[in-house]
Amino acid sequence: MNKTLKNTFLFIFLCSSLTFGCKKTEKLVPVEIEKTTQISIDILKAYFADMVNIKPSDIQYNEKTEQFSIGDYDQIDRKGLTESYLRSKNISKK
Repeated sequence: MNKTLKNTFLFIFLCSSLTFGCKKTEKLVPVEIEKTTQISIDILKAYFADMVNIKPSDIQYNEKTEQFSIGDYDQIDRKGLTESYLRSKNISKK
C-alpha cells in the first residue's frame, strides 16, 4: 500500500508540474520596415525623448550616420528607433 500511495503522489506531482510548470512566453515578432514606412525625425525624437525622459530638443540626429544622439554619444539608429516606435503603436505592415 505504501508503494501505491508513493506512486500516486509521484504521478500527481509530475502531472501538475507538466501542466503548470511551463509558461508560455510572448515572442516578439520582428516588425518589417519597408522603405515606404518613413516616420518623421521629429516624431522619432519626441518618442525617444519620452522614453528617456528628456526634452526632444536635447536629442540630435545625424543624417549621415542615421544615429540619434544625446550629447556627443550615439544612442540608437533610425531603423532601431523606428522598429521600437512601430511596436509601441502596434503598427504592422501586412
